[in-house]
Amino acid sequence: MFNRDKIANMLRQLRKERKLTQQTLEIVTGIDRTTISAYENGTREPTIHNIIILADYFQISLDTITCRTSKIYVNVTDISEVSLQKIHQIILKDEIKKGKYENR
Repeated sequence: MFNRDKIANMLRQLRKERKLTQQTLEIVTGIDRTTISAYENGTREPTIHNIIILADYFQISLDTITCRTSKIYVNVTDISEVSLQKIHQIILKDEIKKGKYENR
């Protein structure tokens, strides 16, 4: 169903970027540490239930966590207006640098 190796790398990357141990991830998600380890080692395929829990925790889309897209979508629902403006500025600068920005 999923590509275990890609998901393993994605989960490990997400966890390490946030400086979390597998034990901490177990505490915040309720997914057993040994299960998380098996997912990260690619020896076990995540259940859809656990994929949803992990995507929600990391605030990314199911397509991103399952490596169905190389684009990363971030849930900004609970982000302040100031933070949203900063994110928009970063994206705009990047688009201008890449020549993709069109004045609308």
